[in-house]
Amino acid sequence: MMLSDAKQQGEALSILLLDLDHFKSINDTFGHRAGDDVLIEFTARLRRNMRSGDLLARIGGEEFILVLAGVTPEDVKPLGERLCHSISQTRFSVSGTRQLLSVSMSAGLSGISGAALQKENRSAGSWARLLLEEADQALYVAKSHGRNRLRRFQPAA
Repeated sequence: MMLSDAKQQGEALSILLLDLDHFKSINDTFGHRAGDDVLIEFTARLRRNMRSGDLLARIGGEEFILVLAGVTPEDVKPLGERLCHSISQTRFSVSGTRQLLSVSMSAGLSGISGAALQKENRSAGSWARLLLEEADQALYVAKSHGRNRLRRFQPAA
């Protein structure tokens, strides 16, 4: 729906693919309740940094997607960097304990301009698959370069 709207209105659309670093070790070390607490606080921190029209969805155990209409990847990059900082700089509490956990996230960024959306004759589903694939590639680069960072998709030269 957001892609169709962006295409119709000639607006840019960007996505951030977000993944909590080493999340399995939190569950393994502190239990699934601690993991649940981290997920709840993680989404609360994300929501505090979102606009009302942005879409946040959990797409895997510790993987989320943030869809932002009307903004280019250049516009979204500072938000993604701020999110990485927000997650890593304040520890996460675990209910029922005094335990504070250090958590970080990695992010992959992809997007498309409104002009490109209108120019190329692709379906919204085709665009969604492409943007998700690009963001996933960027996320892989972020994780392979040390985690706790944002990387924007860069096409192969």
